[in-house]
Amino acid sequence: MGLVLNIFQWHLGMYAWDYTPTYRGFDSFYGYYTGAEGYVDHVNGIHASTGYKGLDLRNGTEPVWTENGTYSTELFATEAERIIASHDTSKPLFLYLPHQAVHSGNPDNPLQAPQKYIDKFPHIQHPGRKTFAAMVSALDDAVGNATKALSARGMLENSVIIFTTDNGGPAAGFDMNYASNWPLRGVKNTLWEGGVHGTGFVHSPLIKQPKRTTHELLHVCDLLPTIYALAGGDSTELKNLDGTNVWETISRGVESPRVEVLHNIDPKRKTAALRYGDYKIILGEAYKGAWDGWYPPEGVTTNRSEETNHAPRWSGPLKIKCGEKPTNASTNCKPRDNPCVFNIKEDPCEFNNIADWNQPLLNFLMGRLEAYSATAVPIRNQPTDPRGNPKYHGGVWSPWINLTDTGGSTNELFGSLQ
Repeated sequence: MGLVLNIFQWHLGMYAWDYTPTYRGFDSFYGYYTGAEGYVDHVNGIHASTGYKGLDLRNGTEPVWTENGTYSTELFATEAERIIASHDTSKPLFLYLPHQAVHSGNPDNPLQAPQKYIDKFPHIQHPGRKTFAAMVSALDDAVGNATKALSARGMLENSVIIFTTDNGGPAAGFDMNYASNWPLRGVKNTLWEGGVHGTGFVHSPLIKQPKRTTHELLHVCDLLPTIYALAGGDSTELKNLDGTNVWETISRGVESPRVEVLHNIDPKRKTAALRYGDYKIILGEAYKGAWDGWYPPEGVTTNRSEETNHAPRWSGPLKIKCGEKPTNASTNCKPRDNPCVFNIKEDPCEFNNIADWNQPLLNFLMGRLEAYSATAVPIRNQPTDPRGNPKYHGGVWSPWINLTDTGGSTNELFGSLQ
């Protein structure tokens, strides 16, 4: 289809060049390979205490040493604008722009934002929430600037902008962050709705029924066939997919073809969750239940937050209504001991475990999890390989295995280090 593909964050493996973006179909790459780093120095020092620390910023395959001092949200926005400005408009463009914001950075300074953005929020007293708001504001400007660049090139009228998240927010200090999933339950990296229920929007002049909200089931797996079809491909020709083209749901508001979402099956943690229709089953316990609660934004004294006067002026379907919280909300579900079931449509905040009096439903949902589990591949996580330490690669996080030079399998290669 002549697509031009661009990407900014990877986090999908980089032990060999074969697994980096420009070797996996992307025409260009400007960003970082790992999962987190400093917003200004672009150094990943998450494991600095164990001797692993190095630059993680590249243009293509080349390290970028010249941007120390440039805030990553603004850096990536500028590069996105450059790509748009130089794009050959006779070809489709797929611009994948996964910003670093608002992820936690290095442990010594996890949340960072330019002072000009922090100064926008004098009404927020909590320092973590203030900086988080500043980071969101910078991200908002970055998205706006990319949109203006599309408009300036005459590309916006035939573009689809998808803004979404990969998980719920790390709230209440989880991962040294101060996001908010309120009033949903849980945080990032848990299977409660606060960890898996993502909000987002799609903007496009191509949408037939715009300016509306939907609670239809959609999953990240649906994006591939949907975008492929929008670019002119026949999504029915794509094989072995878990996703479906959901453009008619997005554009016209028709019922989503998706009825089920597998949230996760983690045999190491012994946790799992699945949504089928309105119902969700959850098993197992992450962090020994330490993050199973409901976490209002810092500064909340009632059901309203310190940001009340600055809240978005919308109402209706976007507002989550929890209903009355029962006194046993924290105790009626103990997923470490027994599976729990919730009606997410009626009980989005997971107050009421209905498993005990819905045995046929529980059996059905357990059967769906078992069916998925039967097709799962074994865990392939490998132990730390010291050869990947940036100190052996000029102080840069870099691929360290040449697959064409090794005769053994990956498991054999790493097995020698155990």
